[in-house]
Amino acid sequence: MNTAHCISTATQRLTTNDSTLLYILLYDKPLCQKQITNLTRLLSHNTTVTGLYFSNVSLTDNAIGHLSQNLAFNHTVQRLDLRQNKITHQGATFLSSYLKTNPNLVSLELYDNQVMNAGCIELSKSLVENTILKQLGLSKNSIGNEGIFELAKCLQREKNETLEYLSLGQNMLDEHGAKLFAWSIRWNEGLKEVYIDHEEQ
Repeated sequence: MNTAHCISTATQRLTTNDSTLLYILLYDKPLCQKQITNLTRLLSHNTTVTGLYFSNVSLTDNAIGHLSQNLAFNHTVQRLDLRQNKITHQGATFLSSYLKTNPNLVSLELYDNQVMNAGCIELSKSLVENTILKQLGLSKNSIGNEGIFELAKCLQREKNETLEYLSLGQNMLDEHGAKLFAWSIRWNEGLKEVYIDHEEQ
């Protein structure tokens, strides 16, 4: 089995340096701070896991801080899925710092969190320096025009042409904001797929 589906199994296999472990999938069961701290510490020197999928496990900003700090020493994780947790702008700030220096992550999914405008702005800054990330999911994060506009600035031609997929649906963008975003990134040759909608007025 190249996948661990529970925290105890994941921790045990990381502790024994199981070289067959490639993915950790944890979902729909809250993790306590001790579990997260121990898991992220083990990931810091792991050299086999390429995908982390932590969905609806009540990850807080503090947990994201530990995760980001320890993954800074990891050079194999390529996909990080953190959908449906409790991540706010503070957690997004931790992730932004991580993205600025990480040479491996190609996909970051943050669907259904609460990064809001402030978090979107922080993540946008990291895209100017990051030349590896190809997929970014920010749907359903209570992001409005302010955050989306800053993201558009950072995705203009010659600032970031690495990102290929961007999801921004179910946020708080209005029709004007959606049109301005589309116009602002029109010369970006890297983006292949953008999902965006707006609130009806």
